[in-house]
Amino acid sequence: MDEHERAHTYCAYCPKLCRFACPVATVQARETTTPWGKMSAVHHAARGTLPLDASIAATFYACTGCQRCKTFCVHENEVAATLTAARSEAVLAGVAPAAAVEVIARHAERERRAVREGAALFADEPAVRAGTGETVFVPGCTAVTQT
Repeated sequence: MDEHERAHTYCAYCPKLCRFACPVATVQARETTTPWGKMSAVHHAARGTLPLDASIAATFYACTGCQRCKTFCVHENEVAATLTAARSEAVLAGVAPAAAVEVIARHAERERRAVREGAALFADEPAVRAGTGETVFVPGCTAVTQT
């Protein structure tokens, strides 16, 4: 989270001028889910004044990444990017919400399945076997069906 220190520090000391812009904060009507609340949580976790635990990590996930807060920020702070970095820290620390960890695991399995199915599909192509092809086909997430 060090690369986002300026952003979370500015937000932590801001008079909350963008609070109305966050759709999550509007729906939840909680101070902790305003851009200021989320960035303050990052700020204090990064400085060690609050422990990076499950309750703090949960606030990192209260962001859609819509960038509306940045639109109204005088400093054009990258709230979504900062929260994405904080989410990574939460996952590494083992305190990310269970639903987030599950999504990561499911995506990793879909990726492995796509590689297996792609390799099987083109197994007869010499360039694929040798890894010397000039073109790579990436089917994307929706091309792999659940079985």
